[in-house]
Amino acid sequence: MNNMENKKQEELQQVVGELREAQQNVEILQSQSEELKNSINEIESTKETLEGIEEVEAGTELLVPLGSGSYLPVEAHKPDKVLMDLGADLVAERSPEKVSELIDKQKKDIEGSLEEIQNRIKKLNEKIEELRPKAQELIEEAQSGQQTESEQISDREG
Repeated sequence: MNNMENKKQEELQQVVGELREAQQNVEILQSQSEELKNSINEIESTKETLEGIEEVEAGTELLVPLGSGSYLPVEAHKPDKVLMDLGADLVAERSPEKVSELIDKQKKDIEGSLEEIQNRIKKLNEKIEELRPKAQELIEEAQSGQQTESEQISDREG
């Protein structure tokens, strides 16, 4: 293999490496995007539940999900406080209105993060589309170079 072929082989390896890395990054970002979308759905569900609870009359029986298909029947009263998870095993009492404001802010923050991730995915996909033809061209050059070598060897043997 001559010096030119070595350089082409190195360039091909570099392009293929960049292509793989970009594809892996897209997969990671798509997974993060799905997680953020799930968080947004959870926030929207919480918001709907908060709004629905305000309309429930005192004394109405509600079923609180415990998990694994189990529910606890409870009697509703007009909620004047909601317990909100602050993280790190901390919980705070907040008014339903305050919780609604806080989850609206969370949703807005998550939507901003989701938009950033989607922009990064778009840029990576553009890079992938740019690298694919270059990789294909280098592969074809490498294959035609191998065919030429084979032909030269055949000519020498013949």
